[in-house]
Amino acid sequence: MKKPLLTLFQRHGYLFYTLSVAASPVAAGSLAFERSDLDRDSARYQLKSGFECSTQEQSDGYPLMAQKYDAKILVAATPYVNESGAVSLDLSGSGLTTVDSIKDLKNLQTLNLSDCRSLTSIEGLKDLKNLETLDLSDCTWLISVEDLKDLKNLKTLYLTRCGRLSTVDGLKDLRNLQALDLTACDSLTSVEGLKNLNDLKTLNLSFCHSLKSVESLKDLKNLQTLDLSECIGLISVEGLKDLDNLQTLDLFACLGLTSIEGLKDLKNLQMLNLSGCTWLTKIEGFNGLKNLRTLDLAGCGNLTTIDDLKELKNLRTLDLSRCASLTSVEGLRGLKNLRTLDLSGCDNLTSVEGLEKLQSLRILYVSQCKQLPAEAIEKLRRELPRAQIFYP
Repeated sequence: MKKPLLTLFQRHGYLFYTLSVAASPVAAGSLAFERSDLDRDSARYQLKSGFECSTQEQSDGYPLMAQKYDAKILVAATPYVNESGAVSLDLSGSGLTTVDSIKDLKNLQTLNLSDCRSLTSIEGLKDLKNLETLDLSDCTWLISVEDLKDLKNLKTLYLTRCGRLSTVDGLKDLRNLQALDLTACDSLTSVEGLKNLNDLKTLNLSFCHSLKSVESLKDLKNLQTLDLSECIGLISVEGLKDLDNLQTLDLFACLGLTSIEGLKDLKNLQMLNLSGCTWLTKIEGFNGLKNLRTLDLAGCGNLTTIDDLKELKNLRTLDLSRCASLTSVEGLRGLKNLRTLDLSGCDNLTSVEGLEKLQSLRILYVSQCKQLPAEAIEKLRRELPRAQIFYP
Protein backbone atom coordinates (compact mmCIF):
# COMPACT_ATOMS: atom_id res chain seq x y z
CA MET A 1 0.00 0.00 0.00
CA LYS A 2 1.33 3.43 -0.94
CA LYS A 3 2.24 5.93 1.76
CA PRO A 4 -0.41 8.62 2.39
CA LEU A 5 0.37 11.96 0.79
CA LEU A 6 -0.28 15.10 2.80
CA THR A 7 -0.45 18.30 0.77
CA LEU A 8 -0.55 21.66 2.52
CA PHE A 9 -1.92 24.71 0.73
CA GLN A 10 -3.21 28.17 1.57
CA ARG A 11 -6.52 29.61 0.47
CA HIS A 12 -8.34 32.68 1.78
CA GLY A 13 -5.67 33.20 4.41
CA TYR A 14 -5.89 29.75 6.02
CA LEU A 15 -3.59 26.75 5.91
CA PHE A 16 -5.43 23.69 4.56
CA TYR A 17 -4.44 20.13 3.79
CA THR A 18 -5.55 17.27 1.62
CA LEU A 19 -4.72 13.71 2.59
CA SER A 20 -4.67 11.09 -0.12
CA VAL A 21 -3.71 7.48 -0.64
CA ALA A 22 -2.30 6.86 -4.11
CA ALA A 23 -4.16 9.35 -6.31
CA SER A 24 -7.54 9.30 -4.54
CA PRO A 25 -8.29 12.01 -1.94
CA VAL A 26 -9.65 10.52 1.27
CA ALA A 27 -9.85 13.54 3.54
CA ALA A 28 -9.59 17.29 3.39
CA GLY A 29 -9.75 20.02 5.95
CA SER A 30 -7.74 22.58 7.88
CA LEU A 31 -4.88 22.02 10.23
CA ALA A 32 -6.19 23.06 13.65
CA PHE A 33 -4.16 24.86 16.28
CA GLU A 34 -4.87 25.68 19.92
CA ARG A 35 -4.04 29.07 21.38
CA SER A 36 -1.91 28.99 24.51
CA ASP A 37 -3.04 32.42 25.70
CA LEU A 38 -5.58 35.08 24.82
CA ASP A 39 -3.19 37.76 23.56
CA ARG A 40 -3.53 37.49 19.77
CA ASP A 41 -0.26 39.27 19.00
CA SER A 42 1.89 37.02 21.20
CA ALA A 43 -0.16 33.82 21.05
CA ARG A 44 1.69 30.55 20.44
CA TYR A 45 -0.01 27.71 18.65
CA GLN A 46 0.40 23.96 18.83
CA LEU A 47 -0.87 21.48 16.29
CA LYS A 48 -3.61 19.24 17.67
CA SER A 49 -2.28 15.70 17.50
CA GLY A 50 -4.20 13.56 15.04
CA PHE A 51 -6.71 16.30 14.29
CA GLU A 52 -8.73 15.79 11.13
CA CYS A 53 -11.94 17.30 9.81
CA SER A 54 -13.72 17.37 6.48
CA THR A 55 -14.26 21.12 6.20
CA GLN A 56 -13.02 24.36 7.72
CA GLU A 57 -16.37 24.99 9.41
CA GLN A 58 -16.29 21.75 11.42
CA SER A 59 -13.04 22.66 13.12
CA ASP A 60 -13.27 23.48 16.82
CA GLY A 61 -9.71 24.81 16.83
CA TYR A 62 -8.43 28.25 15.93
CA PRO A 63 -7.25 28.31 12.30
CA LEU A 64 -4.75 31.10 11.79
CA MET A 65 -4.64 33.95 9.33
CA ALA A 66 -1.73 32.74 7.25
CA GLN A 67 -0.61 36.21 6.24
CA LYS A 68 0.39 37.02 9.81
CA TYR A 69 1.36 33.71 11.34
CA ASP A 70 3.02 31.78 8.52
CA ALA A 71 6.24 30.95 10.36
CA LYS A 72 4.45 29.83 13.54
CA ILE A 73 2.09 27.61 11.57
CA LEU A 74 4.86 25.95 9.61
CA VAL A 75 7.18 25.36 12.57
CA ALA A 76 4.33 23.71 14.47
CA ALA A 77 3.26 21.67 11.46
CA THR A 78 6.73 20.43 10.48
CA PRO A 79 6.80 17.24 12.64
CA TYR A 80 3.31 16.29 11.44
CA VAL A 81 4.22 16.93 7.80
CA ASN A 82 7.42 14.89 8.06
CA GLU A 83 5.66 12.02 9.85
CA SER A 84 3.03 11.88 7.12
CA GLY A 85 5.68 11.58 4.43
CA ALA A 86 4.38 14.70 2.69
CA VAL A 87 6.11 15.42 -0.60
CA SER A 88 4.05 18.41 -1.79
CA LEU A 89 3.63 21.83 -0.20
CA ASP A 90 1.68 24.79 -1.62
CA LEU A 91 2.25 28.14 0.07
CA SER A 92 1.43 30.32 -2.91
CA GLY A 93 0.22 33.82 -2.16
CA SER A 94 1.36 33.79 1.46
CA GLY A 95 3.08 36.60 3.34
CA LEU A 96 6.36 34.77 3.94
CA THR A 97 9.52 36.88 3.96
CA THR A 98 11.85 33.90 4.42
CA VAL A 99 11.44 30.13 4.13
CA ASP A 100 13.51 29.16 7.16
CA SER A 101 10.40 27.61 8.72
CA ILE A 102 10.31 24.80 6.14
CA LYS A 103 14.01 23.98 6.05
CA ASP A 104 13.47 20.65 7.85
CA LEU A 105 10.89 19.28 5.40
CA LYS A 106 13.46 16.97 3.85
CA ASN A 107 10.92 14.82 1.99
CA LEU A 108 9.53 17.63 -0.14
CA GLN A 109 9.59 16.99 -3.86
CA THR A 110 7.20 19.74 -4.98
CA LEU A 111 7.09 23.24 -3.50
CA ASN A 112 4.92 26.14 -4.64
CA LEU A 113 5.95 29.58 -3.39
CA SER A 114 4.48 31.53 -6.28
CA ASP A 115 3.06 34.99 -5.59
CA CYS A 116 4.93 35.30 -2.28
CA ARG A 117 5.55 38.97 -2.95
CA SER A 118 7.27 39.66 0.38
CA LEU A 119 9.80 36.85 0.01
CA THR A 120 13.35 38.22 -0.02
CA SER A 121 15.40 35.17 0.99
CA ILE A 122 15.25 31.51 -0.06
CA GLU A 123 18.18 30.36 2.07
CA GLY A 124 15.87 27.93 3.86
CA LEU A 125 15.55 25.85 0.68
CA LYS A 126 19.21 24.93 0.34
CA ASP A 127 18.90 21.65 2.28
CA LEU A 128 15.73 20.41 0.56
CA LYS A 129 17.78 18.02 -1.56
CA ASN A 130 14.78 15.97 -2.75
CA LEU A 131 13.04 18.89 -4.45
CA GLU A 132 12.16 18.15 -8.07
CA THR A 133 9.68 20.95 -8.81
CA LEU A 134 9.93 24.49 -7.44
CA ASP A 135 7.69 27.45 -8.30
CA LEU A 136 8.97 30.91 -7.37
CA SER A 137 6.88 32.82 -9.91
CA ASP A 138 5.94 36.38 -8.94
CA CYS A 139 8.36 36.50 -6.01
CA THR A 140 8.99 40.07 -7.02
CA TRP A 141 11.55 40.93 -4.31
CA LEU A 142 13.80 37.99 -5.06
CA ILE A 143 17.21 39.17 -6.31
CA SER A 144 19.28 35.98 -6.20
CA VAL A 145 18.93 32.23 -6.80
CA GLU A 146 22.34 31.39 -5.34
CA ASP A 147 20.71 29.36 -2.55
CA LEU A 148 19.37 26.86 -5.10
CA LYS A 149 22.82 25.73 -6.21
CA ASP A 150 22.80 22.48 -4.20
CA LEU A 151 19.34 21.28 -5.27
CA LYS A 152 20.81 18.71 -7.64
CA ASN A 153 17.53 16.80 -8.12
CA LEU A 154 15.59 19.82 -9.34
CA LYS A 155 13.94 19.11 -12.70
CA THR A 156 11.41 21.93 -13.09
CA LEU A 157 11.90 25.54 -11.96
CA TYR A 158 9.56 28.51 -12.41
CA LEU A 159 10.98 32.01 -11.92
CA THR A 160 8.34 33.83 -13.94
CA ARG A 161 8.12 37.60 -13.36
CA CYS A 162 10.96 37.74 -10.84
CA GLY A 163 11.65 41.24 -12.08
CA ARG A 164 14.65 42.00 -9.85
CA LEU A 165 16.60 38.91 -10.85
CA SER A 166 19.63 40.06 -12.88
CA THR A 167 21.64 36.84 -13.04
CA VAL A 168 21.00 33.09 -13.01
CA ASP A 169 24.54 32.05 -12.12
CA GLY A 170 23.19 30.18 -9.08
CA LEU A 171 21.63 27.61 -11.42
CA LYS A 172 24.85 26.58 -13.16
CA ASP A 173 25.24 23.27 -11.31
CA LEU A 174 21.63 22.08 -11.62
CA ARG A 175 22.55 19.44 -14.21
CA ASN A 176 19.22 17.57 -13.90
CA LEU A 177 17.08 20.60 -14.71
CA GLN A 178 14.78 19.87 -17.66
CA ALA A 179 12.34 22.80 -17.68
CA LEU A 180 13.08 26.42 -16.75
CA ASP A 181 10.69 29.38 -16.99
CA LEU A 182 12.23 32.86 -16.76
CA THR A 183 9.36 34.72 -18.43
CA ALA A 184 9.35 38.50 -17.83
CA CYS A 185 12.53 38.61 -15.76
CA ASP A 186 13.01 42.19 -16.90
CA SER A 187 16.36 42.77 -15.19
CA LEU A 188 18.00 39.66 -16.62
CA THR A 189 20.91 40.71 -18.83
CA SER A 190 22.81 37.43 -19.11
CA VAL A 191 22.04 33.71 -19.26
CA GLU A 192 25.66 32.67 -18.79
CA GLY A 193 24.62 30.57 -15.78
CA LEU A 194 22.62 28.22 -18.01
CA LYS A 195 25.43 27.09 -20.30
CA ASN A 196 26.11 23.81 -18.46
CA LEU A 197 22.49 22.67 -18.11
CA ASN A 198 22.87 19.84 -20.60
CA ASP A 199 19.57 18.11 -19.71
CA LEU A 200 17.47 21.23 -20.28
CA LYS A 201 14.65 20.54 -22.75
CA THR A 202 12.33 23.52 -22.30
CA LEU A 203 13.44 27.12 -21.74
CA ASN A 204 11.19 30.19 -21.61
CA LEU A 205 12.92 33.58 -21.79
CA SER A 206 9.98 35.51 -23.23
CA PHE A 207 9.59 39.17 -22.25
CA CYS A 208 13.17 39.35 -20.92
CA HIS A 209 13.51 42.86 -22.29
CA SER A 210 17.09 43.44 -21.10
CA LEU A 211 18.51 40.28 -22.68
CA LYS A 212 20.79 41.08 -25.63
CA SER A 213 22.57 37.79 -26.34
CA VAL A 214 21.81 34.07 -26.35
CA GLU A 215 25.37 33.00 -27.13
CA SER A 216 25.53 31.15 -23.79
CA LEU A 217 22.83 28.71 -24.95
CA LYS A 218 24.96 27.23 -27.73
CA ASP A 219 25.87 24.06 -25.81
CA LEU A 220 22.33 23.12 -24.72
CA LYS A 221 22.23 20.21 -27.15
CA ASN A 222 19.08 18.63 -25.65
CA LEU A 223 16.97 21.78 -25.83
CA GLN A 224 13.71 21.12 -27.69
CA THR A 225 11.57 24.18 -26.95
CA LEU A 226 12.85 27.76 -26.70
CA ASP A 227 10.67 30.84 -26.23
CA LEU A 228 12.37 34.20 -26.84
CA SER A 229 9.24 36.13 -27.76
CA GLU A 230 9.35 39.86 -27.08
CA CYS A 231 13.04 39.85 -26.18
CA ILE A 232 13.20 43.31 -27.71
CA GLY A 233 16.90 43.81 -26.92
CA LEU A 234 17.98 40.68 -28.80
CA ILE A 235 19.96 41.54 -31.95
CA SER A 236 21.32 38.14 -33.00
CA VAL A 237 20.35 34.46 -32.92
CA GLU A 238 23.77 33.24 -34.00
CA GLY A 239 24.16 31.44 -30.67
CA LEU A 240 21.35 29.03 -31.57
CA LYS A 241 22.97 27.53 -34.66
CA ASP A 242 24.20 24.34 -32.97
CA LEU A 243 20.97 23.42 -31.15
CA ASP A 244 20.45 20.29 -33.22
CA ASN A 245 17.46 18.98 -31.23
CA LEU A 246 15.48 22.22 -31.18
CA GLN A 247 11.92 21.61 -32.41
CA THR A 248 10.03 24.76 -31.39
CA LEU A 249 11.42 28.31 -31.51
CA ASP A 250 9.39 31.43 -30.73
CA LEU A 251 10.92 34.78 -31.73
CA PHE A 252 7.67 36.78 -31.81
CA ALA A 253 8.22 40.56 -31.72
CA CYS A 254 12.00 40.42 -31.33
CA LEU A 255 12.16 43.95 -32.68
CA GLY A 256 15.97 44.15 -32.75
CA LEU A 257 16.42 41.21 -35.13
CA THR A 258 17.54 42.12 -38.64
CA SER A 259 18.99 38.73 -39.60
CA ILE A 260 18.12 35.12 -38.83
CA GLU A 261 21.18 33.61 -40.47
CA GLY A 262 21.91 31.61 -37.30
CA LEU A 263 18.84 29.41 -37.79
CA LYS A 264 19.83 27.80 -41.08
CA ASP A 265 21.21 24.55 -39.63
CA LEU A 266 18.38 23.71 -37.22
CA LYS A 267 17.48 20.56 -39.10
CA ASN A 268 14.98 19.27 -36.51
CA LEU A 269 13.04 22.53 -36.16
CA GLN A 270 9.31 21.99 -36.70
CA MET A 271 7.75 25.27 -35.57
CA LEU A 272 9.21 28.76 -36.02
CA ASN A 273 7.47 31.99 -35.03
CA LEU A 274 8.98 35.18 -36.46
CA SER A 275 5.78 37.22 -36.41
CA GLY A 276 6.19 40.86 -35.49
CA CYS A 277 9.92 40.93 -36.34
CA THR A 278 9.35 44.19 -38.15
CA TRP A 279 12.94 44.84 -39.24
CA LEU A 280 13.38 41.61 -41.16
CA THR A 281 13.66 42.44 -44.86
CA LYS A 282 14.44 38.99 -46.24
CA ILE A 283 14.41 35.34 -45.27
CA GLU A 284 17.76 33.72 -45.93
CA GLY A 285 19.37 30.37 -45.32
CA PHE A 286 16.23 28.30 -44.78
CA ASN A 287 17.49 25.51 -47.01
CA GLY A 288 18.51 23.41 -44.02
CA LEU A 289 15.14 23.55 -42.25
CA LYS A 290 13.94 20.34 -43.89
CA ASN A 291 11.51 19.38 -41.09
CA LEU A 292 9.83 22.76 -40.63
CA ARG A 293 6.04 22.35 -40.59
CA THR A 294 4.76 25.65 -39.21
CA LEU A 295 6.17 29.09 -40.04
CA ASP A 296 4.69 32.37 -38.80
CA LEU A 297 5.89 35.58 -40.48
CA ALA A 298 2.78 37.66 -39.74
CA GLY A 299 3.38 41.37 -39.39
CA CYS A 300 6.89 41.34 -40.88
CA GLY A 301 6.06 44.60 -42.63
CA ASN A 302 9.46 45.12 -44.28
CA LEU A 303 9.70 41.66 -45.80
CA THR A 304 9.96 42.06 -49.58
CA THR A 305 10.89 38.58 -50.79
CA ILE A 306 10.13 35.01 -49.73
CA ASP A 307 12.05 33.15 -52.41
CA ASP A 308 14.16 31.32 -49.82
CA LEU A 309 11.08 29.45 -48.58
CA LYS A 310 10.96 27.32 -51.71
CA GLU A 311 12.98 24.47 -50.17
CA LEU A 312 10.62 23.96 -47.22
CA LYS A 313 9.05 20.85 -48.72
CA ASN A 314 7.46 19.67 -45.43
CA LEU A 315 5.83 23.00 -44.57
CA ARG A 316 2.13 22.58 -43.70
CA THR A 317 1.14 26.00 -42.31
CA LEU A 318 2.43 29.42 -43.39
CA ASP A 319 1.27 32.79 -42.07
CA LEU A 320 2.28 35.84 -44.14
CA SER A 321 -0.59 38.06 -43.03
CA ARG A 322 0.11 41.81 -42.74
CA CYS A 323 3.38 41.54 -44.70
CA ALA A 324 2.63 44.92 -46.24
CA SER A 325 5.73 45.11 -48.47
CA LEU A 326 5.17 41.76 -50.16
CA THR A 327 4.20 42.06 -53.83
CA SER A 328 4.58 38.47 -55.05
CA VAL A 329 4.21 34.92 -53.72
CA GLU A 330 5.89 33.26 -56.67
CA GLY A 331 8.50 31.78 -54.30
CA LEU A 332 5.87 29.51 -52.72
CA ARG A 333 5.16 27.43 -55.82
CA GLY A 334 7.37 24.55 -54.66
CA LEU A 335 5.63 24.02 -51.30
CA LYS A 336 3.78 20.90 -52.40
CA ASN A 337 2.64 19.89 -48.88
CA LEU A 338 1.32 23.30 -47.79
CA ARG A 339 -2.23 23.03 -46.46
CA THR A 340 -2.93 26.42 -44.82
CA LEU A 341 -1.74 29.81 -46.13
CA ASP A 342 -2.65 33.22 -44.71
CA LEU A 343 -2.03 36.24 -46.96
CA SER A 344 -4.67 38.50 -45.41
CA GLY A 345 -3.74 42.15 -45.05
CA CYS A 346 -0.88 42.01 -47.60
CA ASP A 347 -1.72 45.49 -48.87
CA ASN A 348 0.69 45.53 -51.82
CA LEU A 349 0.18 42.00 -53.10
CA THR A 350 -0.77 42.27 -56.77
CA SER A 351 -0.53 38.65 -57.91
CA VAL A 352 -1.11 35.12 -56.67
CA GLU A 353 0.80 33.51 -59.52
CA GLY A 354 2.44 30.30 -58.35
CA LEU A 355 -0.25 29.31 -55.86
CA GLU A 356 -2.00 27.19 -58.49
CA LYS A 357 0.81 24.66 -58.03
CA LEU A 358 -0.16 24.08 -54.38
CA GLN A 359 -2.56 21.21 -54.92
CA SER A 360 -2.44 20.17 -51.23
CA LEU A 361 -3.72 23.60 -50.15
CA ARG A 362 -7.00 23.40 -48.24
CA ILE A 363 -7.33 26.86 -46.65
CA LEU A 364 -6.27 30.21 -48.15
CA TYR A 365 -6.89 33.63 -46.61
CA VAL A 366 -6.60 36.60 -49.00
CA SER A 367 -8.96 39.08 -47.35
CA GLN A 368 -7.95 42.76 -47.21
CA CYS A 369 -5.43 42.35 -50.05
CA LYS A 370 -6.36 45.73 -51.54
CA GLN A 371 -4.29 45.48 -54.73
CA LEU A 372 -5.34 41.94 -55.62
CA PRO A 373 -7.83 41.81 -58.52
CA ALA A 374 -10.99 39.77 -58.01
CA GLU A 375 -10.41 38.02 -61.33
CA ALA A 376 -7.14 36.54 -60.01
CA ILE A 377 -9.02 35.01 -57.08
CA GLU A 378 -11.75 33.57 -59.30
CA LYS A 379 -9.11 32.00 -61.53
CA LEU A 380 -7.41 30.51 -58.46
CA ARG A 381 -10.72 29.03 -57.27
CA ARG A 382 -10.94 27.10 -60.52
CA GLU A 383 -7.33 25.94 -60.29
CA LEU A 384 -7.61 24.86 -56.64
CA PRO A 385 -11.10 23.32 -56.41
CA ARG A 386 -10.42 21.58 -53.09
CA ALA A 387 -9.26 24.73 -51.31
CA GLN A 388 -11.44 27.04 -49.23
CA ILE A 389 -10.52 30.57 -50.29
CA PHE A 390 -11.56 33.40 -47.96
CA TYR A 391 -11.90 36.62 -49.97
CA PRO A 392 -12.38 39.55 -49.70
